[in-house]
Amino acid sequence: MIFLFNIFINCYTYPIIFSLAPWDSQKETITEINISEETVSIGSYAFYYFTSLTEIKLPSKLITIGEYAFSGCSQLTHINIPSEVTTIKISAFSYCTNLNSIELSSKTTEIGINAFDHCINLDKIELPENLTIIRASTFSDCLNIKTINLSDKITVIQSKAFYNCYSLTNFTLPSNLLRIGSYSFYF
Repeated sequence: MIFLFNIFINCYTYPIIFSLAPWDSQKETITEINISEETVSIGSYAFYYFTSLTEIKLPSKLITIGEYAFSGCSQLTHINIPSEVTTIKISAFSYCTNLNSIELSSKTTEIGINAFDHCINLDKIELPENLTIIRASTFSDCLNIKTINLSDKITVIQSKAFYNCYSLTNFTLPSNLLRIGSYSFYF
């Protein structure tokens, strides 16, 4: 089944085309995923709203995590991003409401809009040193984030990046920061 629609996020319209994975009909019963070591990219919507998923073993050669790849995996509590991952796309882990910890790769240079939006139990995240932009709404509605380490390489924090993160009490703005978008730290 193939779907085509537009999605509106923070004043931008994105055309979305996706098809359901062959295993989509089992998404309410799959609890564990072990992805082949030869896999370098996880496609958009690959495990979208797999509500029983509790454990993911990502391959060490993985480079890209696609849009909405694990969005809505509400039972997932931890994710370890392999060291070769450079790109986490739009909403890849949004609405993973029980996710409380994530280990990002030091090679990650791009984290998409809304990547961790509504991960309400996420309480601490270490951002990679090479990250230069925190995209719009990346961590919005992460209600339990208390600490965030912002590298001095970050030059832009886009709108609503930490919107409604009302537990956030410990952070230092980077010395090279050029722009902070509207409502970035609003709660």
